[in-house]
Amino acid sequence: MPQQRLKKFSRDPNYATRFGHRQITDRSLQIIATIERYRVIPTSLLQRLVGGDPRNVADHLQHLYHRSLVNRFCFFGPTGRPLEFNYFLDNSDALNLLIDHGSADPESLDFDQVRRNREKWTPIVESRTADHAAEDAVASDELQESPEGKRLILRHELMISRFHGMLELATSASEGRVKLLAWHQGPVLYQYVEAPKMVCRDGEWHKQEGDERLPHRPDALFTIQVTGQEDLKHFFYEADRKTTNTTKMMRKLRGHWYYIAKARQHQQDYGIKRIRAVLTETLDTKWAEALRIAAQHPVVSGPKPSELFWFTASQLFTRPVERDNDESTRPARPLPYYLDHPDVVFRPLWFAPTDTEGARPRSLLD
Repeated sequence: MPQQRLKKFSRDPNYATRFGHRQITDRSLQIIATIERYRVIPTSLLQRLVGGDPRNVADHLQHLYHRSLVNRFCFFGPTGRPLEFNYFLDNSDALNLLIDHGSADPESLDFDQVRRNREKWTPIVESRTADHAAEDAVASDELQESPEGKRLILRHELMISRFHGMLELATSASEGRVKLLAWHQGPVLYQYVEAPKMVCRDGEWHKQEGDERLPHRPDALFTIQVTGQEDLKHFFYEADRKTTNTTKMMRKLRGHWYYIAKARQHQQDYGIKRIRAVLTETLDTKWAEALRIAAQHPVVSGPKPSELFWFTASQLFTRPVERDNDESTRPARPLPYYLDHPDVVFRPLWFAPTDTEGARPRSLLD
């Protein structure tokens, strides 16, 4: 009799009996290590980073999921069709495997992040009804039914992973011309900075007596090295999903300005002499331009707009590219542009508040 396929939206309770003979391989460990490094990552990006046959990677992911070493969720398209799976770790056994096989230094692994994933994301992913668990053909919609804020946070995390992945893929393809020397994200970057107190009432900013503590919480900090350029380039990165208004964004940029330009806290906190730019990636060019204009406001950096802030739009990275497919198979889903052209992240696509009409866009390699 033909072997029953593994379920997609729930784990097979008889997995150990049916597939207990499968071993953890070097490819399995590589996949786990990549997921740990990215926190949350879509299948398509994971396949590119791991390399090899995508079907082989998908097979490993399937068995790691049913073995409870990785967890996954998907969002659903406008027609209700499930999109690709996104993977994360919520079981410390996966990290212990890396340690036991000598694939990772225990000090480099983020057990706290795995615990937070288990507390925050696992209940959402696994809040399936008995009917859904029994009828796997029906795509579960637990993330759609969860509070909007939690879904937005997951999408925000995936946006950060996409930018991180573009950098890794682009530097790997540069034949050594560009190197990604460091990438940091999450609570390790959370700081505060003192600044003159300002409040916004009815769209107008007013100075108050005394100072206030502004949070400085960038989504990422990374460093690249370009061959032929003496100085390393350090960037803060912000992933904006249009969930805030320009007033709140001005306050965030103000925090960056006082942290970097006034207090120069980056020198003490990270041993970095100069921050090249604060990058803000948002969803579309219209909103990117609105944020760029907002950054010209005096409350952000004083009477003169700063070149510290650069803006671009995700749509320049993610526009769909049709794929060829065998006539005997169903149509292949379009891939985002950046997967085949990761060097797009190094192209001149960024604009600063000081740029005039017709100005050349900026590049991370400039």
